[in-house]
Amino acid sequence: MIMGNQPTPWHWIAGDDYAAIVSKAFATPAAAGKTLYIYGPEALTFEEAMRIYQPICAPEARISKMSFRMLRVISWMPGRGELRHVGLPVMKYFTKVQEIGEPFEANALLGTPSTTVRAWSEKRKAS
Repeated sequence: MIMGNQPTPWHWIAGDDYAAIVSKAFATPAAAGKTLYIYGPEALTFEEAMRIYQPICAPEARISKMSFRMLRVISWMPGRGELRHVGLPVMKYFTKVQEIGEPFEANALLGTPSTTVRAWSEKRKAS
């Protein structure tokens, strides 16, 4: 389910890529004390990423969208406190912010993440 309107593209990064970059950062003296911005290889909205992931990893599922207004009503139903206190605030946050910084220095020092959402999905399906 896509919660609310999520128009902002994000550079999704695979956990394996991120872990490799963090490990290399600890072993790279030139990275010490720096704020580095790590971006995945492609910018996709939540919906674009989901439309890649779903047919590969969850072909029986369907992608749906629900407005924040409707989700707020649902969040007051019994057992939906986590939606009210965590899910909605986090997803609303993503509608208001964008990625910051540029990945050029991190890429030069530590390498560029290469796993696309499609490749990650294919790997997940295979395991």
